[in-house]
Amino acid sequence: PAFSWRDVWSRYADFIVALGVVSALVVVLLVVIARRNRQLAQSVAALVEAQRALQHIAWHDALTGLPNRTLLADRLSQDMRRVRRSGAFLALAYIDLHGFKAVNDTHGHEVGDRLLVEIARRMRGVLRDVDTVARLGGDEFAAIFADLADAAASQPMIERLLATIAEPVPVD
Repeated sequence: PAFSWRDVWSRYADFIVALGVVSALVVVLLVVIARRNRQLAQSVAALVEAQRALQHIAWHDALTGLPNRTLLADRLSQDMRRVRRSGAFLALAYIDLHGFKAVNDTHGHEVGDRLLVEIARRMRGVLRDVDTVARLGGDEFAAIFADLADAAASQPMIERLLATIAEPVPVD
């Protein structure tokens, strides 16, 4: 007998149609899976971002963005371990803005908040990358000067920090 597509079709038509339906379903499933994977990736990215934001809130002062006392304690602990291993020194400075209450009483809390933000910006600007400045609360700050050659090496850094804080801040 001669080969004929008509014979193949009549004999295997149900199988060929079923194979086409299965192929179409596979394509649909692949599209659905691809969409779901994109949705999952977006959900995971959103969760990672939310976790990052929560960590920032937990470890930083809401007003100034500086590390808070919890993060300061963690960094101090890390720095102390590092200087113990390396033989270097560190210094811890406590900074209290005397007379700050008068700023709030005279100019209002909004001006006081702007002053704290400006002071924080200035302090961050004069410290090295290995140093930490943190807001403890209110008008109290602390600075860690790490990896110092000796105890006296902190003196010029502290003087520079105090000088930048002492510069006048314009009040609008």
